[in-house]
Amino acid sequence: FGIILSISTSLINDEPLVSLLSIVISAFNPLPKACFLPIVLLFLKVVNYKVTDFSLLVLFATGILGPIFEEYLYRGKVYSILKEKFKNKHAMTLTTILFALSHSGIGNVLYAFLIGSILMIIYNKTESIKTTSAFHISLTVDLLKLITV
Repeated sequence: FGIILSISTSLINDEPLVSLLSIVISAFNPLPKACFLPIVLLFLKVVNYKVTDFSLLVLFATGILGPIFEEYLYRGKVYSILKEKFKNKHAMTLTTILFALSHSGIGNVLYAFLIGSILMIIYNKTESIKTTSAFHISLTVDLLKLITV
């Protein structure tokens, strides 16, 4: 892992932010750590990253890291625990409610409940956090684009 970070740092003019992004992504993402360097480098290259591009970092954190973390937490951990204690249908409902309540504002909670229900169905059918993460990221990034336009 240290080698990946040193390579990532040297690839972008010794910017420590790349290493920090790699660490943050790997801490909250269920994907193998080797996947993070290409993701971080591709994102930074696509957005023509500059240290002053704070809004892009917010977009990256909110639109990509947030959904990955939420999927890992709610579908990966919370649902697994609840599924052991309750019937599957009840575990799915409780997980969705907890996911929705983690969002602020009544509109956001209702929207998160709807999206959480869809994500829960997808996860229940595929048992893949990668699939729900990709879907969640696409929804969040699209929503952020609507808000910022």
